[in-house]
Amino acid sequence: EQELFERGMEEVLLSVEKEMIKHALKKAGNSKMRAADLLRISFRSLRYKTKKYNID
Repeated sequence: EQELFERGMEEVLLSVEKEMIKHALKKAGNSKMRAADLLRISFRSLRYKTKKYNID
C-alpha cells in the first residue's frame, strides 16, 4: 500500500493502463481492433497508446 503512495497516482494509473493494453492484445491474438473492443476504447486511441508505451 505504501508503495502506491510513493509512486503517486499518475504513475500507478499509467502502469495499470499499460498492463491492461498488453493483456488485451494477448487475449485478442495481437489484433488491435479486437483489443480495442475488449478495452472499450477506439482503435485510434489504442494505436496512440501502444506507440506511447512502445508496445507492438
